[in-house]
Amino acid sequence: MANKKSNPNQIELNLCPDGVENLISSNSDLQEILIVKDEYQDNSVSEKKEKIKNTLSNKDNICQTPSININDGLDLFLPLTYEELLQEIGEGKSRLPDLIVPVTEFEEQIVQVLADIKNAGYLLFLYGVSGVGKSTFVSSLQFQKYIPIQQILPIDAGELVQTDDSSKLKELIKAIKQEAIQFLSNNNAANDKLCIVIDYLENLEDESDNDVIAFFRDLNSLLRKWPILIIWPVTVMKDLDSMQSFAKSYSSTMFHRRIPVIKFTGPPIEEYPNIAKKTIMFFNKGKSCYDFQLNDNDFEELKNNYQQKPQEKHLIRDYLTSVRNLWETRTNYISKIVKSIPKPTEVWFIFSYPDAEGTVARFAKQTPDIINEMWNADYKSLSVYITDNNQKKLTGQLNVFRWHLVVGC
Repeated sequence: MANKKSNPNQIELNLCPDGVENLISSNSDLQEILIVKDEYQDNSVSEKKEKIKNTLSNKDNICQTPSININDGLDLFLPLTYEELLQEIGEGKSRLPDLIVPVTEFEEQIVQVLADIKNAGYLLFLYGVSGVGKSTFVSSLQFQKYIPIQQILPIDAGELVQTDDSSKLKELIKAIKQEAIQFLSNNNAANDKLCIVIDYLENLEDESDNDVIAFFRDLNSLLRKWPILIIWPVTVMKDLDSMQSFAKSYSSTMFHRRIPVIKFTGPPIEEYPNIAKKTIMFFNKGKSCYDFQLNDNDFEELKNNYQQKPQEKHLIRDYLTSVRNLWETRTNYISKIVKSIPKPTEVWFIFSYPDAEGTVARFAKQTPDIINEMWNADYKSLSVYITDNNQKKLTGQLNVFRWHLVVGC
């Protein structure tokens, strides 16, 4: 921001870095300001020009945004979604057993369904609200030795492309067939079980009734021939009831007779502290919760708070979020982020010139009725000296660098 100084002959004017070079080189009045000698200075004109040239040539170095280090200590990483978890571990899914806490109650239901898969397969809906841990649970099944699943293959329904000749549900049936044929051709169907997971298709509201009926008809035909398990995660009970109604209106044999749906409530709340501690150590290079200023009492207190909530509010994701929030509060994490934001860098050029005010006034706002605008840079006047209007580009950056022309005598 530019202001008139207490000295009536001293004026400052804001200019952008890319514009000041063109402004100076294109304006003879400002050149005279820059090269003038006064009684207090001994430098020659050529020396002053050289100094100005060097300063302007280094403006790119001046304008580099400093690196941001928002933490004086450790930064706690806690994945709050299954997608975050996978992104962090990359190809190292074999490490998941070190992280996952078994959920025996629901694993036993999976085993019962698998035990009845002989010559035909089943569709199993997995109902649970968002954040309860459905995706992590399904992925963990492959690593439990007593669960006879040879391979878990997720199909991302969001990546299926609908065409004029084929609906998304038809493409889904094709994908299921392809995965089943490939697996059964290389494995013993009697002992090795394939589990296909339908991801990111938690309702069929966007599909026509005819397409939905055709889909469950084709799926029923497929499951009668191939001994595979298809798990379909759903988060809203209304959507579950709707899909079950469509499926049962065509055939009920695609569901297990006793366990057509697993209503997943996540790991027991007593395990929340253990899960949080294991997650911290797993994703933070072996560092324990104590390294992040968290202790056993913190985890127990959070667990006790969650026990006061209704069952449907017991979400492991929310618990991990509370752990993260507690760490942020205890370490002043947010305030460190705010302090780390770079402040504007100001480079001042001081010009001693008796009549400078008149020259600089040509490039400054003169609005007596608006005091705050007095002597701010008039970009309209400056724009003719700025190549490609770089002024507009620079003022939109996060770290705005303001060059001040201060003139006076």
